[in-house]
Amino acid sequence: MNTIGNETTMKLTEKEARFIEQTRRHERNWRYTRWVLVIGSILVSVAYGWLLWLSCSAIKSEGKTLDGLSLIIFLLPQVSFALTVIAVGLIIAIRDWSGSAKRELILKLIKRLEELEHDGNQ
Repeated sequence: MNTIGNETTMKLTEKEARFIEQTRRHERNWRYTRWVLVIGSILVSVAYGWLLWLSCSAIKSEGKTLDGLSLIIFLLPQVSFALTVIAVGLIIAIRDWSGSAKRELILKLIKRLEELEHDGNQ
């Protein structure tokens, strides 16, 4: 740690600096990422809904056969997993729509640290 006037600053390790840069990049890209999450979730929901509708309508038209039931048994875990991923994606997009308060706070603190170091070096 270095002392600048009555302020104390610290040097960041390479790993910490990489983390900060990734956090900045993530914050810059978030406005696009949130839309990708929402649109992707909607598209996957429509695709799996259509697939389930097709398989259920095929079972109705053919009657309850072993092939139809095995198709449903085969699709059910995939649909359940897809719905879980969709739900998580939508929850993250809605929760952090305006950005993450934690990320913003970390970036503000680091910016202040950099300002202090820059002012102390002059």
